[in-house]
Amino acid sequence: MTGAPRFRYPLESVLRKHEWDVEALALEHASTSKALREHEAEQARLRAVLHDTNAGLARLRAAGANLDLARQRLLLDYRAAQEEAALAQQAQVQAAQSLCEQIAQQLLRARQSVKSFENHRTDLRDAHERDARVLAAKEADDAWLMGRRFEGAAP
Repeated sequence: MTGAPRFRYPLESVLRKHEWDVEALALEHASTSKALREHEAEQARLRAVLHDTNAGLARLRAAGANLDLARQRLLLDYRAAQEEAALAQQAQVQAAQSLCEQIAQQLLRARQSVKSFENHRTDLRDAHERDARVLAAKEADDAWLMGRRFEGAAP
């Protein structure tokens, strides 16, 4: 009986700490998800620029187009630089995806931990209430038996 309150308060503190961890991880996951969306948007922008550059090169090479070698060379150099940027952006997207997945896994584990602590708290509360009922019934039985014993001893 006296042990239950002793365990209750530290358990509540631990539970609160884990709930705060879940909140912190949820915020971190939200920020990494936002960063991932920004990286994906930049990647889409770079792909659109590459598409436009390739279309420009195709127009320069089309039959009947004026042969402008300087412009074609500039577009080829620009395309090469944009391809490098697209590859670098792809690496950033993959890194952001990996980080986002790691944080999502940590968040899932933290939520499971909180759920486990909540279940443990419920189990302890139920055990405490059950023990209190058993003790109350035992005390009532002892009081009844003591009363019967004194009634039988009286002349």
